Amino acid sequence: MTIVDRYLLVQFFKIFLVCFISMAGLYVVINIFTNLDEFVQISGADGGVNDLVLNFYGPRVLDVFCRLAGILVLVASVFSIAIMQRKREATATEAAGITKARLVRPLIFAAVFVIGLSVVGREYYLPQYKEMLVKSLTNWSQSGTV
Repeated sequence: MTIVDRYLLVQFFKIFLVCFISMAGLYVVINIFTNLDEFVQISGADGGVNDLVLNFYGPRVLDVFCRLAGILVLVASVFSIAIMQRKREATATEAAGITKARLVRPLIFAAVFVIGLSVVGREYYLPQYKEMLVKSLTNWSQSGTV
């Protein structure tokens, strides 16, 4: 693995993580403020709002990852190449004899890795939480999950 490969992979994963944290965080914040009264009502006097939020949104964030992984991989790849073009690094690597196909190779491997993680999450981990994912917040306290 060359320095250019490591540089592109680090850039790809930084962009991917920023995009994923932004999308998942936006989902959680909007949903929490939409259901804030129900969270407070369910948690009751014991003050277990933090545990309730973690138990309710943990599997949902995994679901968001599995659903958005393909789009986020595309966005991260495009932005990684666009940043290299903007900084004139792609021109310099081509002048050094590195082809465009060789330049994109680590991004393809990173995309396959992230999509593989998405498949593993969707096929092995999400079925373990299917009861939790189906329940709405109003049905949450009836099951004794908290």
